[in-house]
Order: sequence, then structure tokens, then C-alpha cells
Amino acid sequence: MTQADEKLVLAFDPWAGDMDSDAQTLRDKITITRTAHDCAICLERIPKACRVRAQTQVSRDEGKTMTFYFCGTCCAAMASGAEDDGESIESRYALGMANAEQFRQRAGQEHP
Repeated sequence: MTQADEKLVLAFDPWAGDMDSDAQTLRDKITITRTAHDCAICLERIPKACRVRAQTQVSRDEGKTMTFYFCGTCCAAMASGAEDDGESIESRYALGMANAEQFRQRAGQEHP
């Protein structure tokens, strides 16, 4: 990821349109993972030692702090939004919804 791409990634609001959010962003940066995480958009596993976006937020109502990680593929989709009218990032959000549905179905099968 180039510095120009990183600026585009950080300028992208992954929560745009989420009207129910009371969160305040504390930190938003490109970093390298020290442990594995799940991507906040596509829900795919991000291995250790990957270059990702990490955004730390605090819930004003609950006082709870959370860090959200975004995989390299979703970061590339964020950066390409101006070139493809957001088509790439929308497909990543769709993948996340499909993955979430698969997780729900598996959980339902495990707990009859």
C-alpha cells in the first residue's frame, strides 16, 4: 500500500450511514497486526503480521473501547472507491453479510 493509498483508506468512513452510532474515534491508523483478527467489513480472518487499518473507538453511552481491523483487500477497496464509484467496497460489505449469515447458520446447527 502506497502512502497515497493509505491516505485514501484513512479518509474512507467505514461506518458512513450508521445513524445509531454514538462512537467517537480515538485512533485511526495503518499498522501491522501482532495477532490474528477478523476484518470488520468482510469478516475474514486477518493473519498475524499483515498491514491493515486499525480504528479504535469508544462508545460514549457505554464507555466501552473497541478496535476494529480492516484487511488489506478491504483497504484496497476503500482506496479504489473514487475510481469505481464504491463498487469494490460494496462487494466487500456484501461478502461480510454473506459470511455473517454462514456463521449464523453454523451456530444454529451446532446448538439444536
